[in-house]
Amino acid sequence: MLVLSRKIGQSICLPGSDTTITIAKATRNRLSLAVDAPRETAVSRGELSSQDDEDTVVEEDIATLWRPKPKSRATQAVSTRACTSEPANILVAITNADERRRYADAFRSAGYRASEATDGLSCLSALRSDAFDMLVIDQHLIWGSGDGVIEVMHHDPLMEQVPVVLLNFPSPSEPSELGPSGKRELRCDEIVYIVQRRLAGSV
Repeated sequence: MLVLSRKIGQSICLPGSDTTITIAKATRNRLSLAVDAPRETAVSRGELSSQDDEDTVVEEDIATLWRPKPKSRATQAVSTRACTSEPANILVAITNADERRRYADAFRSAGYRASEATDGLSCLSALRSDAFDMLVIDQHLIWGSGDGVIEVMHHDPLMEQVPVVLLNFPSPSEPSELGPSGKRELRCDEIVYIVQRRLAGSV
């Protein structure tokens, strides 16, 4: 089950499925989602609409059937830097230092500028003081959480247009998935690819 805020442009990448879900449209208690998935993947939706204007819960079931990919209106709002030589500016907000550095270095290796934030307060401060083309944020970010930062952005005209990729790492109380080296594999290349496509306006 995915719990999403109503921040238009927020995306979640489903681990192991090459599927990205993006909020394309939001009203008081309903969400319209855009799904970018492989041809063999179909998405069936069930919505639970909030009655008290809180977050809307959207359940997504992934099936191995082909279905045409929906069009996303959110792509119209994503800025592109195809006509300029200036690299896009990415803000990486992850509490864990190793994970944060790993993501930031992956974006720099791909040719982007990357700034780092360690918690919700420093993330909001960075968003207010600089212009970013994308925010990559951990849902369990300390001092505010990813969802809390997104909610503040939703009500701040200086930040609400910044697209967001929300990383759903395990919380400190949940077991981590460990790779062969004993460290959790984070698939930075997939996130970089998603950001590249969003900045190009293809997601």
